[in-house]
Amino acid sequence: MLLPREERIALSAFDAMFPSFEGSPLGIGARDVDMRAYLLDVMAAYPSRLRTGLRALFWVLEAASFLAYGRSFLAVPRDLRERLLLRFYESRIYYLRYFALMLKAVAALGFFGFPEVRERVGYLKPRNLSPVAVVAGADAGGGRRGPSDEAPTAQESGSGA
Repeated sequence: MLLPREERIALSAFDAMFPSFEGSPLGIGARDVDMRAYLLDVMAAYPSRLRTGLRALFWVLEAASFLAYGRSFLAVPRDLRERLLLRFYESRIYYLRYFALMLKAVAALGFFGFPEVRERVGYLKPRNLSPVAVVAGADAGGGRRGPSDEAPTAQESGSGA
């Protein structure tokens, strides 16, 4: 799904957003968890349009790095990658701000989803995230019903059977 270079750009961006260094607040960063596996899962699960947007974002980062620093995004040190991402956040150009937000959302969902990160944040036990079953023909609930919901009886649904 991703070219090797796109994968490396993504992982370098994740590292710039969630760095691991001695004395960091969490003591753990993107390089300390399996962000590659998360990224590959994302690329396999996301709709085609979103995957294309992410891939475009990685190449925009690469081009912006060449314009700003004369070097590849992969070749610049972390502090310059951080600075480049910050410039995206602060840009007057909507699409650059959008790209930065998209990258941040994808990276944060992955990073803070790892048990070792949740533990360091103090979020030890996830809430009861029971699976949601899709029920054909359901209306008000958007067709989704939790496992504890029961199907309405004939009397409740208004049919006189």
